[in-house]
Amino acid sequence: MIFTMHPKIMFEHILKKYVDISFCEKKLAEYEITQKLEQFIHFNEKLSDSTGKKKSRLSKREQEILKLILEGKNTQAIAQELSVKSNTISTVKNRLYEKLHVSNIVELIQLYN
Repeated sequence: MIFTMHPKIMFEHILKKYVDISFCEKKLAEYEITQKLEQFIHFNEKLSDSTGKKKSRLSKREQEILKLILEGKNTQAIAQELSVKSNTISTVKNRLYEKLHVSNIVELIQLYN
């Protein structure tokens, strides 16, 4: 979900390409925001498997690396912190781009801001 103060037009290229991404502007009335969040939650509930456990698009390691990226850390810093090679982090970043339907780090950060 994209929840932002920026106008929807800034995200049109993402929203047209990937219909499963929700968009909500912060300037909307409270009831409209609530409605959008309920739609988002309902969509995510569809991703539940038969045990009721949520399926996750990202592995735990991918989520961990994404968090570090969003904290502003570069590939080398992440590799050092996680005690892995820089190539490993680059590979995971490429998987993140693919799974989250972004082309670069800027789009990735915009997706979560």
